[in-house]
Amino acid sequence: MNDSVTRVNTHTTNQMCDSGQAIPLWQMKVLIACRGPIAEEALRVIQELGMTKPDVIVSRQEWLDNLESRAPWLTHRERFARVHRVDEYLDMDHIMQIALANHIDAIYVGYGFLAENADFARKCERAGVRFVGPSSEVLYRVGSKQKGRSLCKKLGIPVVPGVEILEKTSQDLDTALPEVLSQAQLQGISLFSEEEIMATITKEMNALWQKYGTVPIRIKASTGGGGKGQRIVSHPEEITKAVREVWSEIGASCGSGNKAVVLERNLVGPRHLEVQVFGDGKNVVHFGVRDCSTQTMFYQKLIEIARHEGQLEELRKTLAPDSPLHADLEKEAALLRSLASAAVKLCQAIGYRGAGTVEFLVDEAYNFYFMEVNARIQVEHGVSEEVARVKGKKISLVAEQLRIISGEEIGYSQDDITFQGYALETRISLLDSTMLRPAPGATIERLAFPKGEGIRIEDGGTEAALACHRSVVSPPSYDANVTLNIYSGSTWDEVLTKAITNLRSSDIHGRSLATTIPFHIAVLTWLRQNQPFVRVTTSFVETYLCLVARLKSRLEAEIPKVADMASRFPNASQYIIACDVFSSLCSEPSLGAAFFWEHHEAMEPLEVLALFVSHFDLPLWQEDRAYLNEAQEFFQAMEGLRRKLNIGRAIFYEGLDKGANAEILCLAQVIADAEKVSTDQALATLQKRYHGYRQDLQQVIARFIDILSECEFAALRRDEKGTKLLFPKSLEEGAARQKSLAGACSSGAASGEAKGVVISPILGIFYRSPKPGAPPFVAVQQRVKQGQALAVVGAMKVFSEIQAPHDGVVQEICAGNETLVSPGQKLMVLQG
Repeated sequence: MNDSVTRVNTHTTNQMCDSGQAIPLWQMKVLIACRGPIAEEALRVIQELGMTKPDVIVSRQEWLDNLESRAPWLTHRERFARVHRVDEYLDMDHIMQIALANHIDAIYVGYGFLAENADFARKCERAGVRFVGPSSEVLYRVGSKQKGRSLCKKLGIPVVPGVEILEKTSQDLDTALPEVLSQAQLQGISLFSEEEIMATITKEMNALWQKYGTVPIRIKASTGGGGKGQRIVSHPEEITKAVREVWSEIGASCGSGNKAVVLERNLVGPRHLEVQVFGDGKNVVHFGVRDCSTQTMFYQKLIEIARHEGQLEELRKTLAPDSPLHADLEKEAALLRSLASAAVKLCQAIGYRGAGTVEFLVDEAYNFYFMEVNARIQVEHGVSEEVARVKGKKISLVAEQLRIISGEEIGYSQDDITFQGYALETRISLLDSTMLRPAPGATIERLAFPKGEGIRIEDGGTEAALACHRSVVSPPSYDANVTLNIYSGSTWDEVLTKAITNLRSSDIHGRSLATTIPFHIAVLTWLRQNQPFVRVTTSFVETYLCLVARLKSRLEAEIPKVADMASRFPNASQYIIACDVFSSLCSEPSLGAAFFWEHHEAMEPLEVLALFVSHFDLPLWQEDRAYLNEAQEFFQAMEGLRRKLNIGRAIFYEGLDKGANAEILCLAQVIADAEKVSTDQALATLQKRYHGYRQDLQQVIARFIDILSECEFAALRRDEKGTKLLFPKSLEEGAARQKSLAGACSSGAASGEAKGVVISPILGIFYRSPKPGAPPFVAVQQRVKQGQALAVVGAMKVFSEIQAPHDGVVQEICAGNETLVSPGQKLMVLQG
C-alpha cells in the first residue's frame, strides 16, 4: 500500500490558504470527522506520510457502552492521538469546539455528512481551521443542482432539458430577489409555501409534457447527493406523492429544509459516467472517467469501472480492419475526451480546490449531459488511483487532498498524467442480493477476502477489529457499504476473473447478515461473458432484478415437484443432492444466474451437477459427496477413453443412451480386454453404470436448466456488434420492469394484522418528522386522508415514506421517534 502514496513532484508555496499561511505537511494536525472505509484510509495515509497523529471523531451510534460495538477503524490505537465523541457526525458546532480546543489545523470530512456542507466550510474558514475540500464559496456555487445547471449553460456544457422550480416561482418578483432566494435555499429557509411550490411544479410538469410528449419527468432535490431525493413521474396524479417523497427523503436524511427541486426530462436507459478532477484553486487536472451505470433503482452505485482511451486503443488492435466496432470506439474515445474537457472547464471556472467529481448522463447516441458536481472525494476514487499515473507513479487522492490544504500547489500538469490497465470497484453492501433491499442491524463475526496483487480491500478496519476478537455491528443509520473491493490488472478479462474468484473465495459470516456478494458475482460473470465493450445502462440492474425475482418465484413453485420426482429415485444420495440443488437456488438465485451465464452450454447432467455443487459450495453429507465423486470419476474415465479413441462426444453419449453404435462397441472392447471379460459384459456394465449415475438426476438437472432458460437470462445480452445492451422483450419497457419489481416486493412484504394497522416495510430508523426539529407528520387524534404521509422509515440511505392506507383518525403511535423498528412491526393504528 505504500506505493499508493508515492510523493509526486509537488512543491510548497507561500500562498495564502483560506485559513492562513502554508504549513509543512508533517506539522499539520488533522481531525478526522468521517467514518468507515474513508476514515480508515485517512488514518493509514496520514501515518504513511509521517504526519502528526490525528484526532478522530466518532458518533454515539458507533461508540456504544459495550466495547464490542466500537467503530472498527479505531482498532489500532497507535495511529491516532485522541477520540472525541459527538451525538452525530453532522453536529457542526460540537465538532468546531473540539477542533479549537485541541489546536486542530485541518478537518478531514471524507465523502459523507459534512463533506459538501458550505456552512461548515465557512465556519472552518472563520475559525482559522482548514476545511479539507473546496472553499465555502465554491460549495455554495455548486451545492445546488440548479446552480450547477445554470453555470453549465453559461459555459456551453449540455444539460438535460428541464426547469429549476424556485427560479420559476420567483420569476415575476423583484430583480434583486434571485440572490436572496439563493441564500434562502442554501440555509433551508422557505420563502414560498408548499402550496405555491407544488402549484409551480404541477404547471411546469404539464408544460414539459406538452413540449416533449408523455415522457417521464425526473424530479430531483436541488441539494443533496448520493442518489437521494429523486423520483420519476409519468402521470399528473403521481406528482404530489413524488414531490413529498423527495422532500421527506432529503429532510429526514440530512436535515435540510430546502424544497428547491429541478425537473428534467428523464433520459431512458442512459449511462452514468463521471470524471475524477483535482484542483489547487488555480489549476485543475483530471484522473480519467469512471462508468457508474451499475446502480440500484435508488441510484446507489454498486460497481464502478475505470475508463480511459488506452483501453479502447488496445481493443482496436484486436479488431479486423473492416469491423463495425471501429466507429463505436472512435465515438467512445471522443466522448471520454469531451467529458474530461467539460469537467475541467467547469471546475477551472469556479477555482476548484481538492478532489471532486463531475457527473454526466450519456444517451445511446453518445450525447452527454451535465448532472451534478460532487464537491468531495468519492467512494470510488480508488478505481481512478489504480489506473492513473503521475510521472509514472501511483498517487493517493487522500494524500493529495492533505498536501493541497497544507498550502502546496498541484505541481504537475495534465500531460504528466497517464493511464494504464483496468480497474473496477464492487461495493459489498448490507443489501439482500435478490432485491437489493436494506438489511441493516447485522453483526459481522468473520470477514476475509484473499489477498493478492491487484486486490485492494477497503473495509473500514473491520478485518482488523475481528482479528482482535471483536464482532462488528453495522449501525442502520449509515450507508450499507461493508467493504470497497478494488480489483486491477493489465486486461479486462484478468480483472473480471480476479474479482469473481476473490468474491467466491470470500469468508463473511455473522448474525442477521445479508450481503451483495452473490449479486456481484452474477453481474461480473455476465460482464465477463459479454466482453469486451458492452455499454451497460442504468436500466441494467432493474432488469436483472426482475429476472432474478422471476427465477426465485419459479423455483419456489418447483420445489414440491422436484421433491416428489426425486423421492422415486432408487439412490438416496440422488434424492438429497437434487433437493439441495433447488433449495440452494431458491436461497441465492443470483448465484443461479451466474451459473447459467457461465455454464449453460455444459452438456452432461453430471458435469452440470458437479459444477453446480462446486459453484454453490454445497455442504453435502459424506456419503452423498462420495456418490458424486464416484460418478465424476466414472465420467472422467469415460471422457479420457473417448478422447483417446477419438470418438465424437455426441456419438459417444448417443451410443450410451440408445444402444451401442460402432464407436461404443470399440470402447467396450477396450474395457473388456483390460478387465478380461466379454465385450457384451463390458457393454452391459458400462451402460448400467452410465444410466445409474445419470438418468434420474438428468430429469432434475434438465429441469433446472430449462427454468433458467425460460426466465430469459440468455436474452439479457449485448447486440451482435458487441456494444449495445439488449433486454428481454418482456422487460424492454421501464413500466414493465417497475410492475414486475413491485409485484416481487409486495409478495415478500409483511401485511398488517388488521385494517388500520400501519406496519414498517423494512428494518430501519422510524422518523416522526420530515427533518430534525420540525413538527411531526401527524399527532394522535389527528384526522388523515388516504395516502397522507404519516412517518418515514430510513435505512442505509433508503427512505420509505409511510402513508395512510385509508382515511381515518390516528388512534395510536406505537414506535418512538428515531428508534429502530423491524419489518412488520406495528407503527401506528388508524381508526375509521
